[in-house]
Amino acid sequence: MLGLAVFLTAHAQTTLTVTGRVTDETGQSLPGVTLLLKGSSNGTTTNAEGIYRLSVPAGNAVLVVSYVGYLSQEVVVANRSTIDVQLTPGDKTLGEVVVVGYGTQEKKDLTGAIASVSSKDIQKLPVSGVDQALQGQVAGLQISQSNGAPGGNTNILIRGIGSISGGNEPLFVIDGYPVTNSGIGNPLNTINPNDIESIDVLKDASSTAIYGSRGSNGVIMITTKRGKAGKARIEVDAYTGFQQVAKKLDLLNTRDFAQFVTEGRNNGYLDNVATGKVTDPNSVRPNSYQIPSILQGDLSKLPDTDWQDVIFRTAPIQNYQVSASGGTDKLRYALSGGYFSQKGIIISSGLERYSFRLNLDGKLSDKLTVGVTMLPSFTKIDDVSAIGHSGGAVVQAALSLPPYVPVYDANGNYTITYQPTEGDIAYPHPVQLANELQINGTQFRLFGNAYAEYEILNGLKFRSTVGADLNYSKNRRFDPNTYNPVSVLTNATATNSEATNWLTENTFSYKKQVGRHAVDAVVGFTAQNAYANSIQAQATRFPDNLIDNINGGTVNAGSEGTTVHTMLSYLARVNYSLNDKYLFTATVRRDGSSRFGADNRWGTFPSASVGWRVSEENFMKGLTFVSDLKLRASYGLTGNNAIGDYRAIGQLRDANYVLGNALAPGLGRSSFTNSLLGWESMKQLDLGIDFSLLNSRVAVTADYYDKRNTDMLFSIQTPSATGLTSALVNLGEVQNRGIELALTTRNTVKAFKWTTNFNITFNRNKVLAMSAETEKIFSSALGRQVYAVTQVGDPIGSFFGRRMIGVFQTNEEATTYGKQPFAKAGDFKWEDINNDGRIDDNDRTVIGSPHPDFFFGFNNNFSYKGFTLDVLTNGMVGQKIFNSTFSINTSGVQNQIQEAFDNRYVSPTQPGNGVYGRAIRGSRNNNTVFSSAYLFDGSFLRIRNVSLGYNIPTSVVNRLRLGSARVYATATNLFTFTNYNGFDPEVSGSGDDVRAAGLDFGTYPQARTITFGINLGF
Repeated sequence: MLGLAVFLTAHAQTTLTVTGRVTDETGQSLPGVTLLLKGSSNGTTTNAEGIYRLSVPAGNAVLVVSYVGYLSQEVVVANRSTIDVQLTPGDKTLGEVVVVGYGTQEKKDLTGAIASVSSKDIQKLPVSGVDQALQGQVAGLQISQSNGAPGGNTNILIRGIGSISGGNEPLFVIDGYPVTNSGIGNPLNTINPNDIESIDVLKDASSTAIYGSRGSNGVIMITTKRGKAGKARIEVDAYTGFQQVAKKLDLLNTRDFAQFVTEGRNNGYLDNVATGKVTDPNSVRPNSYQIPSILQGDLSKLPDTDWQDVIFRTAPIQNYQVSASGGTDKLRYALSGGYFSQKGIIISSGLERYSFRLNLDGKLSDKLTVGVTMLPSFTKIDDVSAIGHSGGAVVQAALSLPPYVPVYDANGNYTITYQPTEGDIAYPHPVQLANELQINGTQFRLFGNAYAEYEILNGLKFRSTVGADLNYSKNRRFDPNTYNPVSVLTNATATNSEATNWLTENTFSYKKQVGRHAVDAVVGFTAQNAYANSIQAQATRFPDNLIDNINGGTVNAGSEGTTVHTMLSYLARVNYSLNDKYLFTATVRRDGSSRFGADNRWGTFPSASVGWRVSEENFMKGLTFVSDLKLRASYGLTGNNAIGDYRAIGQLRDANYVLGNALAPGLGRSSFTNSLLGWESMKQLDLGIDFSLLNSRVAVTADYYDKRNTDMLFSIQTPSATGLTSALVNLGEVQNRGIELALTTRNTVKAFKWTTNFNITFNRNKVLAMSAETEKIFSSALGRQVYAVTQVGDPIGSFFGRRMIGVFQTNEEATTYGKQPFAKAGDFKWEDINNDGRIDDNDRTVIGSPHPDFFFGFNNNFSYKGFTLDVLTNGMVGQKIFNSTFSINTSGVQNQIQEAFDNRYVSPTQPGNGVYGRAIRGSRNNNTVFSSAYLFDGSFLRIRNVSLGYNIPTSVVNRLRLGSARVYATATNLFTFTNYNGFDPEVSGSGDDVRAAGLDFGTYPQARTITFGINLGF
């Protein structure tokens, strides 16, 4: 016994139990890291929390720590019992697995243009949708948040606009299920960003051809988190914070407004009334030129109301999520539940979302694996009528109303904002409009699929998947007659919509390596059916505003619409690798769609790509500073079927006719049948290079692409004898050509770590061909005023109008110019484009593009011990913006931005800066016609996100009986550097229509958001 005790004591003195946590370069725990005692087989791996425990000999034992994608480290124990290790990335990207259509590939084997974003990069941003989290993070991916409302629109483009009449939105594939925007909700707004494991963006034809007729706009693959075998892990993530409008406009105070209005109405009166004099009283002036009597008294007694202060608020935002994952080799699970709430910075707006996720994977035998994915969510949105240049929009009303009007009268009621006797324009009270106009809706959406995969032979597998996307929404609008100064009727609308999408996919995959040859192939068959139905009812003539739904009024209108479309597809892809350095991929898909003409329902979409891993050649072995070098080339054909249903079929409309002496109901043709109508096609060439240097401390990906969309949908003119004026056909061609560059550098790799990611994209959009019958397509707004044109030689949706070349300084100068007979000093001077000696609509020309010359993202990640700091910036350069607020408010009626007032033309001795004309109501020179005078540079640099975090030390975490703990603070939209004089340079006049980019109709501004959060692991 004594001998045994002596032996045990001696053994205890010569062995040591070492524990600690292994983390990545950002301080996040790494599970599955291998730790070996150098020179022996004694070792262990870290658990789900990155924690390890290992017994080693006391003294100077050495641990070898290794993990895929990171540099191995040797750590001397030196009798320490607690050793935390932070690994440094090595050739990490080469071993990364990228999700592609119907499979995965290692990044080193890719021959197509694919970019990846990890869950860590997504979860840093407190946003409601995944699309907002992708801004600035991927070369070639242009995302603009055109609406700052909770759940608001984002415009997403991959390598430019390719379609004039069809959709431009990429295809989203969520856990293998292709989904689209059904028209009743952005699918990305229903997914909790915390549930996402990775996002892969497929950009070239080689990577998107596997999706055939839906691949021309690119594909975004979203993979949610799945369970891993091991100890159960529970995570709690919570943050809360506040939002404020990022920028307010500098508007006129009462004194400046009074001067501006007086000038505008006096100038208009003198120009339009030959006998008019400035001293004429209101009693002899037409209504439009009367100067409000309130502005002719003591201005110091009037209030200075900034209406922005009463519609904007400090709004809370909060998010809570609990997740659990784990399992065994036989069954793995991952589930989560989340609640997200975001009040809007405009009063009465907000969003709430309840989300749930369940992923199960079970191995029923050595050959059979099954799995289930379910992603249900429920979203509630309270909206406001914020965007628009008419009187029914909150933002435009707040920017237009006079500052001398108080918010409430002496009795605490909303002030009447409209005085028709003195030439006022009928703008509603913005606070009353936001509070009393009810626009709200709910949406339930369920993504779900189930799969079974059977290994027939070694390397040969059959996989069958069935899935559904179920979408149900209810929307209602109640318009009381209280907020609109000229409305006498109350109206209500209720809409119920449903969309169901069913999919089945059956594929065989084969993966085999024999010596120097490696093959990875897939063939399959898919079938998909989409059904949508919408029922709407409207009511009016409410006796009062107490009942705020259609039951309170008289139902005066109703409608119902139903659409169905189906698609059958065959697909195949083969990846071949020789010596792990010569790579080849060929893909083909054949789609049949019910959307197209009976004689043109099937299309074939092939692609091919090659890659050469030059760094694996013997002649490169001496260049030790080159870690990896690969050349890529691809070419292929994809399609765009986003044209809507039944457009190839001749349709009917109501067409009453006279029978005898009575009106009889009938039907008439509303469109032609076109049995040859097909999808728009896209041919794309991509040339790329991937290389990394200095042990992968510098990594570069560069691509040149030439993308040509042909067979675009056009409406051509038809003889009137047919009874119709136009027909839909496939004609025309659009080109997008550009360069993408992505750069990653690990600047410092020791205790203080600094990594930089930079991407930039140059894209040129050009219309190459249109139909002979339709040489130009005009876009209209602002009371049917043309503002844009699509024509050969220019980008889609180019701004189209008169070119302003100055401001007339004197009446003599205007007379001498001789081309604008009604022009006076202070009016805009237009360029005579056709040199015919007069200015008219024939002098309209392309005056700018709403598309940027280039856009970029710049992300810096810093870490030191437990601290992390991430700074993401993004920007666009070269695009123009039409500011309708300035255009509308130049007449001296509504309020105006201070910049326009300070720099306006007043007289030859006060000429302004030559950009802003005089204030005038009813300009005979038509100063408010669409022109370059109202186009402004929309270039910007935005500090998109700053996130500061701290990982609680392992010693503290262990005492708290936690697996991990992290606290963080995040600021989003912190600063925007721009010369644009509106709220925000990311604007669109019609929400998610990218062809209406660059129109600022009083947009819902983006918010500056500050949040504080905590992440706990158990």
